[in-house]
Amino acid sequence: MIANLVTRVDNLAKGGWLNTLLSLLAGASMIGAFAPLSAWFLVFPGLVWLFLPLQSLTMKQALYRGLWFHIGFFSLGISWVHVSIHRFGNVPLALSIPLTLSFILALSIYASLTIYIVKRWFSHLSSPLYFLVAIPFVWLIVEWLGNYLATGFPWLTLGHSQVDGWLSVVAPLLGSSGISYLILLITGIILVGLREGQVALKYLTTLALPIIISVLVLHQIQWVRVSDETLKVSLIQPSIPQDKKWLIEERRKTLKYFHETTAKLDSQLVIWPEGAIPALESQVTNYLQTIDEIAKAKSQAVLTGLAVNEGGKFYNTAIIIGHGEGRYNKQHLVPFGEYVPLESWIRGLIGLFDLPMSSFSEGSADQPLLTTNNWNITMAICFEIIFKDIVANQLPGSDVLITLSNDAWFGDSLGPYQHLDIARMRALENGIPVIRATNDGISAFIDHQGRVEAKMGKFEKGVLTAEVSKVNGETPYRKLGPLWAYLIILSIPSLILIVTYRKKPRS
Repeated sequence: MIANLVTRVDNLAKGGWLNTLLSLLAGASMIGAFAPLSAWFLVFPGLVWLFLPLQSLTMKQALYRGLWFHIGFFSLGISWVHVSIHRFGNVPLALSIPLTLSFILALSIYASLTIYIVKRWFSHLSSPLYFLVAIPFVWLIVEWLGNYLATGFPWLTLGHSQVDGWLSVVAPLLGSSGISYLILLITGIILVGLREGQVALKYLTTLALPIIISVLVLHQIQWVRVSDETLKVSLIQPSIPQDKKWLIEERRKTLKYFHETTAKLDSQLVIWPEGAIPALESQVTNYLQTIDEIAKAKSQAVLTGLAVNEGGKFYNTAIIIGHGEGRYNKQHLVPFGEYVPLESWIRGLIGLFDLPMSSFSEGSADQPLLTTNNWNITMAICFEIIFKDIVANQLPGSDVLITLSNDAWFGDSLGPYQHLDIARMRALENGIPVIRATNDGISAFIDHQGRVEAKMGKFEKGVLTAEVSKVNGETPYRKLGPLWAYLIILSIPSLILIVTYRKKPRS
């Protein structure tokens, strides 16, 4: 029965409209493993569908199938990109749709590199080595390079789908990349079982049992301990519509709201979201001085996001005023949202972009931690939280990771929920509490195990307050960093592939 099913999938995968449709649907269904549905187990059927017939296909057939799979995956998964471009970038549909589709196609072509490399260099391998070694190895290399190529966009990586799954315990040891590898290894076990039948039992026993035992053991390990030292923190979520945020007539209302709301709070730290103040720092010096005086009188610190002009350059910045000190300039900017690549000719070519702050400069990679009340703070502004190396580089000596964001750009889409889960993964990997302050949701307090302790939903307006606890100790991932995690994960499959490649039959 299983053999017949595998044969039917092999034949179907060779072409036809049904193959295209099912590949699209399989890719789209895998998004169900990510937030907001968070049905983590849905990651496996999609991957099995993608890879099951791979050995029996020609290069052209395999790439065709893989491309449509990833188009389905990204079309649903990052559909929020169109919301940002069309609704808030004021780009007409005639241009916003082609731009979004081009982005989806570029991501899909890049993701399909895994199939190309596996087919090109590892087709000589037996099914067990093909599915258990080559595919996980190549996928992870491609995923890693995706952090850096064309500014990087590691948004929907496989590991992020498991923040609520049973594999999440691997994150403090090997990060989300380690989870991605285990997902692919488990998928490989399923694939070998389907293709090899009874012959596969030895592989299932040899690999499946150690994975299960390791996960059970990791569930019992507490890498860090919660201390008695706490900080009372309040997040202000103003829920200002993005299309009104930068209107001059709205500025007074916005500043008044933050002023009056902060004045009522007795928390040690009050956090406003990214770009909370819709003006340059130099335009609101008197206002900031007033907030500074009010906060100091209460031994309170206020952390806010705003735009800063320093030496003729604009920065997306977070500053602490009152009972604290420090500022952080965002390092990794959003293309077209905060800066325009090849600006000298692209702005003239498509002057239809109407993004209010798209001329920012990058902050330095070496910036001191912000401080308040004997707490050291690592900052990540907006989508910097998706870059684990940026976070890791700033974590030494830090007690808490605070991320400011303006997810109003996402509208009512999947984006804010995915963004929150990525922040949860950073907390879980590094064993550190994460505080997330946003304009219109989802603001949240996340503990060192990636659990959401309190949150304020999308489009809600108000204040969220909680006690945040320091932790003692470090996770192995925080000690070693992302690069070492990759090297550890890939070391064994690398050796296996080197040995088997040398034994490759010569034509």
